[in-house]
Amino acid sequence: MENTFYSYVKNNFLKDKNSSLDFVLHSGGRGEAGFVSIVFYSKKKPVVVAKIARGGESNLEREYQNLRIVHDILRGSMPQKTVEYPFSFEDLSGGKVLFKEYKDGVPGDVYLSKNKKNVRKFLRYSTDWLSEFLRETMSRRINKIDEKRATITKISENSFSGYAKCWIEKESFFLAPSHSDLVVSNFLVDDSGITGVIDFESFTLKGFPEADLLGIIVSTSTTLFGLTEKAIIKPFFEENYLSKEVNEIFRKYCNMFKIDPRDFVQVMPIYSDRAIFIAEKWGNDRLLNFHKKLKQKLINNKDKLVFNVNY
Repeated sequence: MENTFYSYVKNNFLKDKNSSLDFVLHSGGRGEAGFVSIVFYSKKKPVVVAKIARGGESNLEREYQNLRIVHDILRGSMPQKTVEYPFSFEDLSGGKVLFKEYKDGVPGDVYLSKNKKNVRKFLRYSTDWLSEFLRETMSRRINKIDEKRATITKISENSFSGYAKCWIEKESFFLAPSHSDLVVSNFLVDDSGITGVIDFESFTLKGFPEADLLGIIVSTSTTLFGLTEKAIIKPFFEENYLSKEVNEIFRKYCNMFKIDPRDFVQVMPIYSDRAIFIAEKWGNDRLLNFHKKLKQKLINNKDKLVFNVNY
């Protein structure tokens, strides 16, 4: 497959066909269900990213189609500039390959690990990106009760619980285009903001914006503290530097989308439902147990949340 790769990249992505071509391999997580990404370089400059599935290729083709949809609905907007452009989906001699644009920047988990002070910047950069994405996809929002109920039933066995009813019935909550895996490692960052958002294989046109916001918060905390009790307590139930920033973006989000903060607190377990659904799908027991604990905390201890809901 190596010669086929080189030939394809040289013929399709190099202006000078005689230029040298180097590459760096990046192996993602999720074991056999994951991916390998190859970044090709020419004259020390990135040329293109090739993504290969370790196991089944359906997710890879889905990501290609999703990226095309995302670029279509974001056309001409600021968020579009941060999303990888899908060049092609090819059947080369060794299997299917997704070729997409290279986005520069430091992965969010690396950015957070460099300096604790980066937490403030990262949370604001990433949630500003989410807010702008939601504004640019406003015409795609769905607020029909039957559609909301049907979508929530897919991720939750207890779809008619109090928090689900609140989310379904309140006009301030809506289904919207969603990355659906906004964890810190899927953001690329520099000191000016978000330079790239990657891995759109889970993108959906009927997603949960509140779950995306909480995905940023929770993955920031687990990056700092691991899949531990501390990662649950620090952002939500203890006064500290992290919860201070979480409270700030929570307030800003509620103001922007005209959500009563008390309603937002009520519907937060929907994030856990989605996370549990994904963890079960991946067969990741550690992640599953973590999100089950978080869900119980969000349901049983919501009166102890540090969020300021009285404004």
